[in-house]
Amino acid sequence: MTLEVDNALKNYLANAFDVFVYEEKLSKIVASFHEYVDIHEANLREELDIYTRKIREGRRYTTEPLTRQ
Repeated sequence: MTLEVDNALKNYLANAFDVFVYEEKLSKIVASFHEYVDIHEANLREELDIYTRKIREGRRYTTEPLTRQ
């Protein structure tokens, strides 16, 4: 079993490849990305507060009090 794992690992590593990242090309990609995509910061605090309030109010009205028998 160990020999099979060793041989499989050797085969895998023999077929592995290196990845090279060229800084110049990467900077061109980033510049192109910024040309087509605008990222705006969003403050969702108010929306989160509204949804939280709705959830709490919903729980308050949907929960029925327990009746003693």
